[in-house]
Amino acid sequence: MRKKGFVLLVAAMLFLHSIIGPGFASANTPLGSSSNSKSILTKVMLKDAAGSVIDAVYNPNADPVVMGAPVTLEYEWELENGHDYVAGSTFEFDIPQEFELYNSVNGILEISGLEISNFAASKNGHVIVTFDEDVSGYSDVGGTIIFNTNFSKTAITGSTEVAIPFPVRGG
Repeated sequence: MRKKGFVLLVAAMLFLHSIIGPGFASANTPLGSSSNSKSILTKVMLKDAAGSVIDAVYNPNADPVVMGAPVTLEYEWELENGHDYVAGSTFEFDIPQEFELYNSVNGILEISGLEISNFAASKNGHVIVTFDEDVSGYSDVGGTIIFNTNFSKTAITGSTEVAIPFPVRGG
């Protein structure tokens, strides 16, 4: 029963965060750094191993996720019109410590098949997105960065009610 309560709490927090934003939640995780210091992250979705969104409001009958079970974090990102990213600009963020990456992850961000940046996530959850020379030619574009992870058995101890902040731009 405690595990189901934990899953419902996490799902409710994600839903509320997507509605009201980080304004009411304290976040120790920095929004990121870049040439303009504005977060490019706009939304986070948490999915279970079957690909179902973990959300107490939209999916209240979902099976509970047990501690250590695989989950997927999907970070949606967007470059606004008139952004000032240029070749070499970086944006950094941290995956909340309540999640574990299995290993370091490297990938690319593409727009219409054209690589505009690459990203590197360390095993401790620190992510660095580095933009290349093609980024300055695009605005009002976005995509998704996906991480396969699981709830940390070492970071989540004691109470099954744990607040997990996900700082994103605009709430």
